[in-house]
Amino acid sequence: FLLYNNMQTIFIIFTLFLLATTWLADSMVFSSPKRAFVPSPIDLSPSSASPLHPSSPPAFSPPEMFTSSIDGESELTFAEFYHHQMSFMHSEIPGLTEVTSSVPERFVTMSNPSKNVRIVQRYFTSDLHRKIRILYYDGGPGAQVFNSLMYPKECYDAPVLGIDLLQFSGKKHLTVMDFQPLHDGQAEAYEADLRAIREDYPELGGKMSKKFYDETQFFSSELLFARFSDPSLVMSHLFPAFKRYLRLHHNLLSSSPPLPSPPRRGPGRTRR
Repeated sequence: FLLYNNMQTIFIIFTLFLLATTWLADSMVFSSPKRAFVPSPIDLSPSSASPLHPSSPPAFSPPEMFTSSIDGESELTFAEFYHHQMSFMHSEIPGLTEVTSSVPERFVTMSNPSKNVRIVQRYFTSDLHRKIRILYYDGGPGAQVFNSLMYPKECYDAPVLGIDLLQFSGKKHLTVMDFQPLHDGQAEAYEADLRAIREDYPELGGKMSKKFYDETQFFSSELLFARFSDPSLVMSHLFPAFKRYLRLHHNLLSSSPPLPSPPRRGPGRTRR
């Protein structure tokens, strides 16, 4: 019990770290401050002439997912989740565009071999999404983390898909999946579908401690929250539930008509 409480504390700390990193990176990707145009004096000297074939910047190569853990021995517990989401997005999401190249490299790939940790992140937009961020944290036997956030464009009345999957010491797991509502009443449109997934995987239907989050304010009432030690549940229960969440969110968003004006955003739905 104490170990799981400590895990939840680590989860909160790690989530805050991800939020800080994401805020810094997102502010660079998804905001472009306008600069005043100041004309330069025209220089007609021969030395100022541009070359006929100016060199172009090297083509962007997206960061690759790790093929093995940083320690060479541990399993990349959630690698299949990463690969499935990437495949799903490229085959199903219209107008998917990778914008990772707009982020400074230090926010895309980070590594500390002395501590056996490294991170890879990728950023996207689409016809339906304001932004999508996917992160994988490889800490060898100490920690494996997969995090994904999919933000709908503001013209769609749809929730944020949030995925947080963490494994510690090779056997302790803490996982959260939810359609996080953006305003009061929004969750009522999809909670029945989430409830069906929750009922199919009761091992993933735990309760989040109120010590850290006001669950009624920031999550739907049918979120999947689980703490478990059996590693077989990752592929037998968590992975199929993840695939259903991804498909359901896409279906919900793609069937939502654009609104003439975005709904008023709030801190989330207060459950009655």
